[in-house]
Amino acid sequence: MAESLKRLEDVIADDENSSEENGHDSESSEDPRPSSADSALTTNSDDDVKPTPRPKKKFTSKKSKKNDDTPAKSKSDFNECPVCLGPVVFPVRTPCGHVFCFLCVKGAARQANRCPMCRQHIPIDFDKNPIILERQEVETFDDGYQWFYEGKNGWWQYDKRTSEEIEHRYKLNVTKFDVLICGIMYTIDLNRNVQYNRENPTRRRKVKRENANNIAVKGIAGVH
Repeated sequence: MAESLKRLEDVIADDENSSEENGHDSESSEDPRPSSADSALTTNSDDDVKPTPRPKKKFTSKKSKKNDDTPAKSKSDFNECPVCLGPVVFPVRTPCGHVFCFLCVKGAARQANRCPMCRQHIPIDFDKNPIILERQEVETFDDGYQWFYEGKNGWWQYDKRTSEEIEHRYKLNVTKFDVLICGIMYTIDLNRNVQYNRENPTRRRKVKRENANNIAVKGIAGVH
């Protein structure tokens, strides 16, 4: 009986020691270092937690710079005449600032003395000394020939557009046809080699197809 009580006391003592050792180990297994969240709260306990401010972007205003070296007008700047609605041939600028084919505005100046766009006055002698914004050479055809008409003091070469239209009819063997020149409808008769105003047939001038090297030309379509 005494031995049984002794063994029972030893078992109870062993259990108590085991529980103390386990308790100590469980407490020591915890990480004594504070977590990042606890550290942040501890450090900023008296202040509000504020996000880190982002650096401000610097905006620079872009100012338009004027180019002093403004390029000269190119062909694309005069691509359509408001009168004939075709490519501008020998572009000229009226005193009011509009640009037309030389022959188109020449006809308008002679008929009404007004700009076809804004109706401002155009001097009647505007076509005497025109300022051509872009000079255009008229190339000869494959055989070296070109079309010419007779003026008061010599022969003039047709402008490119009219010359190509006459040549087109010539190759189709069309000997009599109308063309619009200076806003006026003219008839060209290749059988008689003449050109005349359809409304006034009495005023005629000679026309011919000639080798460009065999004729002295004053200019192109009234432009020296």
